[in-house]
Amino acid sequence: MATALVLFMTLPGLALFYGGLVGIVTGTIAGLASITPASGFVGPVEALVIGAVAGVLCQEAVNLVRNVLRIDDTLDVFAVHGAGGIFGTLMIAVFGAGTWPSSACSPRW
Repeated sequence: MATALVLFMTLPGLALFYGGLVGIVTGTIAGLASITPASGFVGPVEALVIGAVAGVLCQEAVNLVRNVLRIDDTLDVFAVHGAGGIFGTLMIAVFGAGTWPSSACSPRW
């Protein structure tokens, strides 16, 4: 979560400043939305990687929805929750420990 917050705040500073309280809250939510699906399956180092990529990914999703698609997304809900949640879900396949899912889904015969 903190990694996504830091990247969400510093990345726009290079091109277009999106700082302030809204940027802090949006970066925090981006980290939370991305790590929530994978939280039971990844370790701390993987969570930092997911948060770092999610900070950049969600910032780019905000730019895509606002500037390219011209969709009025109030408080960037889809760009942050949607993109972050989908990314976090996909990262289970990449970083997942696989202890519970593999034992729960394996045949018992």
